[in-house]
Amino acid sequence: MSALRDIFPNGSDATVTFDIANVGSITLDRNGVREGKADADLVVRADAATLAGILDGELNPMSMYLSGKILVTGDLGLATRLVEKLKQ
Repeated sequence: MSALRDIFPNGSDATVTFDIANVGSITLDRNGVREGKADADLVVRADAATLAGILDGELNPMSMYLSGKILVTGDLGLATRLVEKLKQ
């Protein structure tokens, strides 16, 4: 949760949904994390292995985006902040 607060430092109402192929969706916002989709400012679509590799630091999110392994729609500024937090 602390990383989420860092991404949304001023209590932003931004919402991020991770749509994981053949698994389901996870939504993050200032209220926490929950299962399911929402009307999100940013949607990240990937398969479970790709998303796990990014979160573990084994895969570069930008490389995965450029190769089409992840699809991003919505607020690209928010996506950039999320990528920067994942690098830490």
